[in-house]
Amino acid sequence: MKTTEIAKRLGVSTNTIRNWCKEYATFLSADAKVSGSGTVRHFSDRDALILATISDLRNKGLPHEQISKALAENRLVETLPGAATPEEEHVRRNLALVPLAQLQRALDQMQVLQGEIERLTHERDRALAAREADTQKYTERIADLNRELGRARGLLIGSSVAFALLALSFLVLIGVIVTLWRYLPQP
Repeated sequence: MKTTEIAKRLGVSTNTIRNWCKEYATFLSADAKVSGSGTVRHFSDRDALILATISDLRNKGLPHEQISKALAENRLVETLPGAATPEEEHVRRNLALVPLAQLQRALDQMQVLQGEIERLTHERDRALAAREADTQKYTERIADLNRELGRARGLLIGSSVAFALLALSFLVLIGVIVTLWRYLPQP
């Protein structure tokens, strides 16, 4: 593997790979340590894993001494990252072009938007809780009115039955009076 290929796979510059080859030369093969203009470096699979380990530990913020110790103890990453896709390369190139102030403004904007989302979520939850309370209140009132309506119907039915019995009694009484009237001597 050549310098440009390993640099792409690790997402760093070829100068970074050359610097790491100097800093961590003790851990690399002879073909990786070649120096001089016009000389091509060739990295073995183990060299590639060593450079990937250096990249990983640097990304985690470890200093040179701790990285050297990890390499001396043969604590290497298990696999080499895959080559970056053209889209990832495009993002890396463009990201390097974005000024830090612009990134900070974008982060600030994200925080403002997150705060607004949280505020609206809280407001929505309060409105839903109030709506639920209102719904419960109306449901209870409807149940009360249905009970009152049932009692009123019961009274109406009871009154209707009583009126019907009274009317029936009145009709029977009239029938008795008419019958008696027939049997009374007529003048």
